[in-house]
Amino acid sequence: EQVIASEAAAANFVNAEQEYSIQQSQNKSDIAKAEQELLFAKIDLEKYIEGDWPQQLQKADESIELAKEELTQAKDKLEWSEKLSDKGFLTRTELEADQLQHNRRTILLQQELRAKKMLEEYDYPKELATYESAVVESESELARVKLQANAFIVNKESARVAAQSKLKLEGEKLLKLENQILKSKLYAPDAGIIVYA
Repeated sequence: EQVIASEAAAANFVNAEQEYSIQQSQNKSDIAKAEQELLFAKIDLEKYIEGDWPQQLQKADESIELAKEELTQAKDKLEWSEKLSDKGFLTRTELEADQLQHNRRTILLQQELRAKKMLEEYDYPKELATYESAVVESESELARVKLQANAFIVNKESARVAAQSKLKLEGEKLLKLENQILKSKLYAPDAGIIVYA
């Protein structure tokens, strides 16, 4: 019975050793993943601040400039059309088409200006806060993963030490029993004489 108990303790110790090694490997993997996610979040934030946002702002400015130039052209054409209309060289329909084009270009410029204002006042702060929040969350997640990894490794280490102690205790019991058997007299189940050939 003690041999069986000792062998079971040895198997439990080997299992505890393996679980400890597995936990170490899992901890490294989890921490590396959390560090990678933090790095990606920081890169995304930097990309937005240094790349995406300036590009969006430049695109909005370019759209405004283009709308201004188109409005200027429409205004010049309207003024020229009005002069020609006053002299009778242009029909009322053609003049109205130029007025409509001028009004359309004015509205488009106003839309582009509003779009840039929305971009600056609402979209930029929202996107910036989203990326900054992702960085903060990734930092918190990394801290959580490290704490969790420490807790897991402490549990596995404790189980390993307990299994090692149990193995030592069962081994000592087995050795004690074997020593007691060596010091004991053994009796045969039946009476008789032992003959050596």
